[in-house]
Amino acid sequence: MSILGRPILGKPYPGDFPEFREMIARARFYVAGECHFSHVSAAAIECSYAARIFCAHPALITMADEWKYMVARCWNEWGFIPKEDEIDEEEFRVWLQEQLKVFEPFDPGEEILFNKD
Repeated sequence: MSILGRPILGKPYPGDFPEFREMIARARFYVAGECHFSHVSAAAIECSYAARIFCAHPALITMADEWKYMVARCWNEWGFIPKEDEIDEEEFRVWLQEQLKVFEPFDPGEEILFNKD
């Protein structure tokens, strides 16, 4: 059984998970000054949602949730984050650059083989 061609109870890994790849790509564009902050926000929310729907690996769920939380700290649109926990856009950009260091050797155009066991 599948939804949109993906197994319902599968464990998507980054190479199998387009929402994750999109989140990383939009973050790179944002850090480079090529897109607005809202693009990263939307990608983080979409990735977090899709990770749960498609039963992604717990590490991906945690990462997507962390990114979504950091977006909320920067853009506290609904006021859910206490004022003392808010960060400005420059602090978010620095945090995001640190996160992206993990993916520096990662080229979204290349096929990557993951150990899916």
